[in-house]
Amino acid sequence: MAGKLLKENIPVERLVGQGSAQATAETSVMLSGGDRNVSLVSCRALPSIGTVEVQTGGVAVQGTTEFSALYLTQAGELFSRDAQASFSAVLQVEEAAPKMRATVRATVCSAGAEEKDGRMDFSATLCLEGFVVQPAVEALATGVDAPVAMAVKTARLETLNQAVRAQEREAFAENFPLTDPAYTRVVNSGARVQVDNVLVEDGEVEVTGSVTVDSLLSGAEAGGPVGWQSETIPFSEEIEGEGFRPGVQAIVTAHVRGLKSEVVFNQDDDVQEGNLRIEYILELEAEAKEPAATEVLADAYPLTEDPFAAVQEEVRFIHEDEQLEQTQTLLLEVELPAASPGLGEILGAFAAPVALDIVGEESAQAEGLMRVSLLYRTGGEVPLAVYEREVPFALEFPEVDGRADVRAVEMGYVTAERVSQSQAQVRIPLTLRAERVGTADVAVVTEIAEEGEPVALPVGAVLYYPKPEETLWEVARRYRIAEEELRQRNPEGKSPVLVYRRLTSF
Repeated sequence: MAGKLLKENIPVERLVGQGSAQATAETSVMLSGGDRNVSLVSCRALPSIGTVEVQTGGVAVQGTTEFSALYLTQAGELFSRDAQASFSAVLQVEEAAPKMRATVRATVCSAGAEEKDGRMDFSATLCLEGFVVQPAVEALATGVDAPVAMAVKTARLETLNQAVRAQEREAFAENFPLTDPAYTRVVNSGARVQVDNVLVEDGEVEVTGSVTVDSLLSGAEAGGPVGWQSETIPFSEEIEGEGFRPGVQAIVTAHVRGLKSEVVFNQDDDVQEGNLRIEYILELEAEAKEPAATEVLADAYPLTEDPFAAVQEEVRFIHEDEQLEQTQTLLLEVELPAASPGLGEILGAFAAPVALDIVGEESAQAEGLMRVSLLYRTGGEVPLAVYEREVPFALEFPEVDGRADVRAVEMGYVTAERVSQSQAQVRIPLTLRAERVGTADVAVVTEIAEEGEPVALPVGAVLYYPKPEETLWEVARRYRIAEEELRQRNPEGKSPVLVYRRLTSF
């Protein structure tokens, strides 16, 4: 019997592969009031991934896209129309199989809307990126029980495993005083979520942050007041889960669903008072990653002439999961053509990708074509006007490694500043979020085998000249002596190596 390996069951995760795909979300809805020949101001598309199912050879993804179009009627009134469309796609990952786990992110690579005969046609192209992970429990050798004395070498195996994933949903509803009492309706609204702090405790994750809701309001008639009202609502929520505990790495994502912003009126002592009522559902998801380290048996050999040899296999496991995020501002100079109405007060700036791609290896870069539009007062007979143009862009994110496993770009709150009657400066914040999974290769002994005849070892002192990059361990294994013993005989650690096997032959 050559020797028995002592094994330990170790939870690990393997990176199976990566994939990408494109999906299209399309829908068409009637405009209220029979509006026709409207001027589109902006189109927003917000994708939400619903189900992710790992199948043989790929990952099936289904989700929905929420659309919102802001438009100007021929009468000079502002309205918006919302819609929803589903999408589906399959990311090809050759070695994927059921019961594996996948992470998928979506980027809106193009979005647009067009009015035809009183209907608003919405369309968006979504770029999906994802990777597949296989959770497993591996029986790996941590030692050896052999009939003879053996030298052993261990290696530190660092792993990162999913401990728990949990969600929390919280409904919010509150009234806010109107900044202008002449406002009578909400034309359009959007929400931004900011996570400020994540604290992992026993059995829960405490998340604090805020939700900012931006509402575009107007008066009852064309030519009335038009403006934005922003309200920031702080939150502090607890996401419960048995696997949460101090020391684990928690990743939190936050989304606002079902946003509703409207003007409501209260009758009090014959005085009608208007308020801005905001309702939404805050969705929080926390995923905990737990690091672990185990000393595994990397190599072994007998300190005798017995014909024993270790059989090794190189294993690769996930040992880190890094979340990368950087926000860069795309600065655009917009100049109106001479035929356009003069640029007065800017009521809103909007942007949507016409074509967007994420490229780069050393650092990631978002590039493509952006549709930029301005809604402004003219000071002339037509109170409101829209100017739109498509602008090529390229924006580098030096803090994000371009070789990340999944990447997604999100557009932030667009602002604009009037420079002159024909010029404006538009700022478009783009946030690139990426996830990079790190793997490590470790050699592990899988068997102690008996190989033929006993090994013939030299007697006496041997002067050995190691090969380039040959380690002291490898020299010690060659002559079947302990590495520490060889190190003591060669305190300088220089070539050649003096090997003192034994003085006499028995």
